[in-house]
Amino acid sequence: MPAGPIITLANAALTARISALGAELQSLVPAWGDELMWQADPAVWNWHAPNLFPVVGALAKDTLIHQGVRYEMPAHGFLRHSLTEVIAQSADAVVFRLTDNPETRCHYPFAFTLTLAFHLEDEGRPVRNFGHRVGAAEQHTPNLRRRRRFGHRDGIRGLSAFRPVD
Repeated sequence: MPAGPIITLANAALTARISALGAELQSLVPAWGDELMWQADPAVWNWHAPNLFPVVGALAKDTLIHQGVRYEMPAHGFLRHSLTEVIAQSADAVVFRLTDNPETRCHYPFAFTLTLAFHLEDEGRPVRNFGHRVGAAEQHTPNLRRRRRFGHRDGIRGLSAFRPVD
């Protein structure tokens, strides 16, 4: 799988590494030092924590049909294979954006802007936020993945539930 640029965030409690390819959290290391993320062993599963958009799972025959036109849609959508743009960054936060383009329109015929923001909170919790806007002419809301990632020792709770980004 091609790699995108890696963004490193850090505060006193955590260090996180996030790839611009799919805005995927790849590493999460607390101050006490043990890696918390799966390290994508290709012999087992070659992902860390992929973000899934615009579908979760697979469509019948990997095909989206809209107004009689067929669009090939890979399982779990195309976000995890897409290079996102870094639109804001600080020492403990980063915001990624993916906007519809000719490549995404081959799979998903809707105008969209997807924003994914990560920030490390002072309490030692990394938070990932999703925001999604669909073009005014096409009011289609995809299924964004929403779930808690994991709990862990020493009071680190992992990712909070996803919250919309303004």
